[in-house]
Amino acid sequence: METRRRELRAQLTRTCLEIAILLVISWLFSAFSFIVTRKSGTDWFTRSGAVMALVGAIATFRLTALKEGLLATGLKEGLGDVTRGFELSLDPPEPYQVTAYFSYVTGVVGTLIWGYGDVLSRWLL
Repeated sequence: METRRRELRAQLTRTCLEIAILLVISWLFSAFSFIVTRKSGTDWFTRSGAVMALVGAIATFRLTALKEGLLATGLKEGLGDVTRGFELSLDPPEPYQVTAYFSYVTGVVGTLIWGYGDVLSRWLL
């Protein structure tokens, strides 16, 4: 039973790492787009905000589905009870919390860049 719990936790950690890498790539893409905008004068920075917002939303949905799926698996396999599952829903493991926060921030920053990237790139040029 403990081995299976460790496997599920490892799956959560691995998926959180994969999602975090995707989020970092979206930030790097936006930084690259800002540099291209500065050098070419063409507004690619604003468009990169749409990509960031989309990646943030996908990451958030994926993390939520992952957590709920792992909790359901744990309950079905008798690895815990409903009370423990409820506690984990309210206070999920740290890798999940950090990645979820990063995905929310990515979505918000992406939306701001998407909406105001042209103004920001002019101010920062």
